[in-house]
Parts: sequence; structure tokens; C-alpha cells
Amino acid sequence: MVFAHWHLRLNAYSLFEVRVSGDGNCQLKECNSLYEGYVPMKYKHYCKKMKKYGEWGDHVTLQAAADKINSLFMLCF
Repeated sequence: MVFAHWHLRLNAYSLFEVRVSGDGNCQLKECNSLYEGYVPMKYKHYCKKMKKYGEWGDHVTLQAAADKINSLFMLCF
């Protein structure tokens, strides 16, 4: 049921799911222009840093993704 709801939400925004391996780099399979303009350093350096194996997504990747779909992400720890 949860996945059905998820796919309905994706379809509403003309988005689709892309499955990636769970290697710790799931937000960063490609360092693309989605994050440009959000990074606190030269974009080339940010991409190099984020492409390291096991590098986790950060506030930059989450904010860029939220802005891309005009949404608010709430994280619970």
C-alpha cells in the first residue's frame, strides 16, 4: 500500500523511481547540475568530494532535491 501511494505521488509530478544500489552513495550517483548553485565551495571540488565512496548526502543534496520538486522534506532522527 505504501509503495502504491509513493508511485501515485511520483506520477503527480511527472517523476519516476530510479533504483540504485545501497552503497552509501544513493543520492550522488551522478554529481549533476541539480546541485550547482547550492554548494558552499567551487562546484568542481564539491563533486570530487561527493563522488568518494561512502560519502553521504548532505543538506545541499536534500535542499536541491526538495526545491526541484517544490516540496518540503522533514527528517526525523
